[in-house]
Amino acid sequence: MAGPLEGIRVIDITKTIAGPYSASLLGDMGADVTKVEPPGTGDDFRYAAPIVEGESYYFMMANRNKKSITLNLKNEKGKKILFDLVKDADVFIESYRPGTVKRLGVDYKAIKEVNPQIVYCSISGFGQDGPLRDRAAYDLVLQSMGGIMSVTGSPGGPPTPVGVPIIDVLTALIAVYGILSSLVFRERTGKGQYVDTSLFEASMVPLMQMAAVYFNTGVPPKPGQKQEYLVPYGVFNAKDGQFVLEAGNDATWKRLCHVLALDDMADDPRFQKNYDRAKYRQEILPRIEGALRTREAEEWIEILGDAGVPAGPIYNLDQIFKHPQTVHRKMIVEVDHPKAGRTKLIGIPTKFSETPAEISLPPPMLGQHTEEILQRIGYTAEQFKELKNEGVV
Repeated sequence: MAGPLEGIRVIDITKTIAGPYSASLLGDMGADVTKVEPPGTGDDFRYAAPIVEGESYYFMMANRNKKSITLNLKNEKGKKILFDLVKDADVFIESYRPGTVKRLGVDYKAIKEVNPQIVYCSISGFGQDGPLRDRAAYDLVLQSMGGIMSVTGSPGGPPTPVGVPIIDVLTALIAVYGILSSLVFRERTGKGQYVDTSLFEASMVPLMQMAAVYFNTGVPPKPGQKQEYLVPYGVFNAKDGQFVLEAGNDATWKRLCHVLALDDMADDPRFQKNYDRAKYRQEILPRIEGALRTREAEEWIEILGDAGVPAGPIYNLDQIFKHPQTVHRKMIVEVDHPKAGRTKLIGIPTKFSETPAEISLPPPMLGQHTEEILQRIGYTAEQFKELKNEGVV
């Protein structure tokens, strides 16, 4: 069965992570995605380690379910080909610095003249306007500037970056949210529109709880401070090692106390609400930690889970990718890449009952589908050779 976005055509002129991953997410849902790259060099992340048979595995993670065409957009013939592709497209995504697509002549105004119903999405470091619009940015810069590093890490420790490109991934998800909303709007009104989002704005989305603390107190939270407002919450020591648990509401708190044979704390009037427990964390936590040291971590996780108390092991990637739940939910998918061979990719996290999403295309090699795409829009084999000789493709 076809994916929910079957029939939607996407033109992707993005690079690095956030933009390419947003286009791949649309491809996962059945959209026909054409990745447009500069001849000879392609996307910057084609050269990011690790490299397998000359292909970047990092690039492959963010660029499945799309075809690649090389176009020199500084050449008028290359630009004409792009406009030919735009004529029957639904979505156009770019991730250049603000002003670049205008200089190239492929900004929203130019693309809209070719296709008035297009949904055009710009992804940048800081947005298309404002005092920082022209500044370059990557994930780490926005983890730092956006506040996430200031609250990540151990209590009393230094600001710490998250170990994954969380801002890039979050930006991609937010871009897809904007694009899909715009497609719904177009379905209702017949009008396309311009979508503008950035790593800067995405970096603030996960700050909800810490922002609530700051807006309430006027004092910026510090690393590990979340643990001071949710009690108990965090990493705990069992008899043989560490695991995590969280009693995020009052009912869970009572269940935890009963499991740990700390019924007196469950009934203590001082500890009935989370905001009260936060005041008495220095009294509560030693008793919980003492009880947890009586059994091994795996045993506690099983007991707490059966009692409805969220708890879990601290897995590394080898453990989570081999876990039966990961396998059952098909979160590791293998594809056959023409150069890298059998390649593992992270699976599709959303399951659809009527329009299942799938990874139908492996990440493309640079320009792999150029001739095929040109033929689709009416160019002959002879014209392809001519354009190739001229450096247009």
